Amino acid sequence: MKKTIKNNLLLALIVVAFSLFFVSCQKNDEEDEQIVWNFSKQVAYDIDDDGWVKMFTYSYYKDSDNPDAANIIPFTFKAINLRYRYNDEYFSEYTYVDDEGEEHTKIVPNTIQIFGQGTNQSIKSDMLEISELLGYSTLTVTVDDLLSLTEDDISFEYLDENEFLNLINTALSAPAHEEGGYLDLPEYALLEETEYIDGYKFQIGFMVTMGCVDIINIDVLYKTGDNYNDYVQLYDLIKSGDASEEQVEVYDMILSLEKGIVENNDLLYDYKTYYKEEIGGVDFSRLYSFLKNLDKYNYTQYIVDSY
Repeated sequence: MKKTIKNNLLLALIVVAFSLFFVSCQKNDEEDEQIVWNFSKQVAYDIDDDGWVKMFTYSYYKDSDNPDAANIIPFTFKAINLRYRYNDEYFSEYTYVDDEGEEHTKIVPNTIQIFGQGTNQSIKSDMLEISELLGYSTLTVTVDDLLSLTEDDISFEYLDENEFLNLINTALSAPAHEEGGYLDLPEYALLEETEYIDGYKFQIGFMVTMGCVDIINIDVLYKTGDNYNDYVQLYDLIKSGDASEEQVEVYDMILSLEKGIVENNDLLYDYKTYYKEEIGGVDFSRLYSFLKNLDKYNYTQYIVDSY
């Protein structure tokens, strides 16, 4: 079952951050069996042109008498980069012992950027303060508590207090997010084809809420060297004005596809218009295969391993 999100989101070159909430997700096939959700969410996003998506969610059971209602974490905030994978501030350290018994430490780059998981201590401090403001451990914070917050109640080191409050107010004043059919997709992911073919690979970042694809970023990574991060992204070529006419055509087709996927909640939206296309050496049949696998929940092959 797939449904449609009615919104004004245009996933283009976004030059400022803005807040959005998503409420409608109509199904395409009226014969599909209705899926029953026992909880609801109210959601707001800020989307930046540097790939960061900040998300505030208010979750609650439809039946307040549900025995699990008291255990749900009602308010959550997260920030995830759905366009750029690598950043020097995001890495993990592993200790291992070699065959001769000597201990070594290996530094491995993280394959997705999530606020609080990097080395930036100011972000970590802000995320800790947010956990207290939203009552992650106490579960005693109420809607009224959050609506009464002002900038004077917050002392962030990195995040913008006004942006955070705007996210909260937008979500808490929004209708319940509608319900879609993508039950088995992860809430968020940054995936890519397993190898470069003809010098490029497709990358797809997305965010799913209540079975609805709220955000999707499709990009082309052009290989520039042999290291794991030796590539240039089509999105950056467009922003810098260095894209060829054919690359601009590829980008425009991707924008149209992203918009259609979100508005129709259909990863295979209008695929017959592009799956045989090849523009500037970019074979869209590969993108179709990628999206078709996501549509069938066969996405594990696209998860990027740490190096």
